[in-house]
Amino acid sequence: MERPKARKIAEWPATHIRERGHQVELRDSAALAPDLKLGALHAFIVAASVHHERHQDDITNFVLAHHQLLNTKPSAFIRVEPG
Repeated sequence: MERPKARKIAEWPATHIRERGHQVELRDSAALAPDLKLGALHAFIVAASVHHERHQDDITNFVLAHHQLLNTKPSAFIRVEPG
């Protein structure tokens, strides 16, 4: 499973954002609480690994469920290819 690789890649921008004085939370999409309050967050970076030419269902479902919010705030998507 590639999740550890995606997390490692997500930690790079998180470190640099923290160095600039911002608070960062890294979350695993498979372990997100259903009542997670995203509206209070100021920006998003979604990092997702690819398996068999697809993203995992949990990350796809997250982006589809929250696409309106993601489009109203600064956001980025990092696609993590195998290899």
